[in-house]
Amino acid sequence: MGRKISKPINGFTLLEILVALALISVIVALVVSSTFNSRDNMEEAISNIERAIRFSVGESALRNVITRVQFDLDKDPQELSVEYGPDDSFVLPPSEERIMGVETEGTKESEEFEKRAKKINQSFNKVSEFSEGALKLPGGVSIIAIGTNISLKLITNNFASIYVYPSGEKDGAIVILSSDTEVIGLSISPFKEEFQRTYKEIKMLNESEDIEDIRLNIAKELYEEWLKN
Repeated sequence: MGRKISKPINGFTLLEILVALALISVIVALVVSSTFNSRDNMEEAISNIERAIRFSVGESALRNVITRVQFDLDKDPQELSVEYGPDDSFVLPPSEERIMGVETEGTKESEEFEKRAKKINQSFNKVSEFSEGALKLPGGVSIIAIGTNISLKLITNNFASIYVYPSGEKDGAIVILSSDTEVIGLSISPFKEEFQRTYKEIKMLNESEDIEDIRLNIAKELYEEWLKN
């Protein structure tokens, strides 16, 4: 009777399967945890912006002056502050309304921007609650762009401001924020204390795509939708 030759067993042992399942569980837990942290940070950032807007409305009525929420988009991390300014007779000249967020090229244009921005900023002071330091956006969250009904464009750099008036009216605006996984557009009503959130998932079709380009394209879509409303 001939000797039987044992064949190699195809497949995995029980131990190998258990190890693989454990690794998968760890990876899934990390992904889920990261997703929840990103969403929590986004919600925190949006809540801070809404709080700043409401506070600015209250300060404007209390002081009978124009107030504003100003965003510094070039800071790292980005910041926002609440500031009070002159009475309601103060009007931003149309040429100066549009300098916030204008991309400057060359020394001459940059100096002109800084000069005109300084002139506007001198009329405003931080309110006491925010004077010790501006609110900083939490980690992993950034403001991609801001659009208002006085800027007449989607602002992606420098400063952007949302103005509030003693009458209770404020600039209509959309603040567009992003994390690694989603983009959120926060729409601000000019006449009511209402905020609307629009969520867009970031979908990358291939690794060659630039996530910054995807974010900016989503921001432009949200801005165009906001303009129609």
